[in-house]
Amino acid sequence: MSTKSHVSSAKPYFSGSFIQSWYCQDWDIKRWHQELSMLRDIGITEIIIQSTVNTANADKYASYPSKIAGCRSNDVDLLAHVLMAADDLTMKVRIGTGENHEWWKKGVWWKKGAWDRAWLLNEAKENIAIVEEIAEKYTTHFSFAGWYIPYEIYNITAITRRKQADLNAFFKSIVNAMKIRTPEKTVMVSPFYNSKLSILGPLANWTKALTNIFIGTGVDIIALQDSIGVGYNQVSQLENIFTYTQKAAQAVGAVLYANNETFALTDAGNVPATQRRITLQIEKVRAYVAGYVAFSLSHYQNKYRETNSYMDYKNYYLSKL
Repeated sequence: MSTKSHVSSAKPYFSGSFIQSWYCQDWDIKRWHQELSMLRDIGITEIIIQSTVNTANADKYASYPSKIAGCRSNDVDLLAHVLMAADDLTMKVRIGTGENHEWWKKGVWWKKGAWDRAWLLNEAKENIAIVEEIAEKYTTHFSFAGWYIPYEIYNITAITRRKQADLNAFFKSIVNAMKIRTPEKTVMVSPFYNSKLSILGPLANWTKALTNIFIGTGVDIIALQDSIGVGYNQVSQLENIFTYTQKAAQAVGAVLYANNETFALTDAGNVPATQRRITLQIEKVRAYVAGYVAFSLSHYQNKYRETNSYMDYKNYYLSKL
C-alpha cells in the first residue's frame, strides 16, 4: 500500500511518544496514571518504551523481573505497572526489546571488526529470548500495542550489500519471533539520516540501503528520526530526507512515521525545544508521513518538569483539534 494513501489523514500533532526505561523504571502504578493522564490530555494514545533490557554481557539488566540467564532485574516491574495503568486509561503501550552499546562500535565500518556477523547472530538470539519472555508475561494486556526494536540504522551503518544482508537477517529473525507470538501486533523501527555524514553515506543511496535492510523482515512502521534536536539535520533538509525514506517504506511495505525530536542540544545538555521549532518539524514532513511520534514529551514537554513547554504544546494541540 502506498504511504501517500495515508497522507491526507495525518494530523499535525503527536499520537505517540517515547520514554526511556532508566527514567521511569521505578514508577509505581499511581505515578504511571499521572504521566499517562498528562500525555492523554495532549493527544497521546500510545507510549513507546524505548528498550527494556541491556543485553551487554558486562551489565545485563532488565527493567522487569527476568529469568534470562545472567540478567539482573529491576526491583520494580516497569512493564506490569505501565501496562496496568494504560489498561485503566484505555491507552496503548509499545514495548522495546534489547539494547547494547556495542551496536555503535560494531556498526561503524571503519573500526576494526566492524559488523561482526557472529555478534549480530548472538544479539538476535538475545532479543528472541526477550521477546519470548515478554510475550509470555505481558502481551495479554489490552493495552499492549506491539513492539519496538531499538537498534538504530543510519546512513553509514551498512554501506555494502553484504552488510545490509546481514542486518536484514538480523531484523527478520527478531520480527519473526514477534509475529509468531503476537501475529496481529505491529513492529516499529526508528532509523535516522545524518546529513553531516553525507559524503560517506549520500542521500542518493539511502533509499536502497533501507530497502535492502528491511525488505521482507515484516517491519510494519518505519518511524524516521528527524535528528533536528541532536543537530544532524536542519529543518530545511527534512523534505528531501523524508522523500527518500518514503520510497524505501513503500518498497518494503511499511508505513512511514516521523519521529520528531522535541529537544535542543546545548552546552548545558538537552533542553526543551521551542514550540515554534517543533511546529516546523511537524509541518515540513506532513506530506510524507502517516503519523507522528515524539522523542520525547515525557522528557521535555512535561508539566511536572517544564510547565511552559508543556502548555505551549497543549495550546498547539488544542488549536489543531
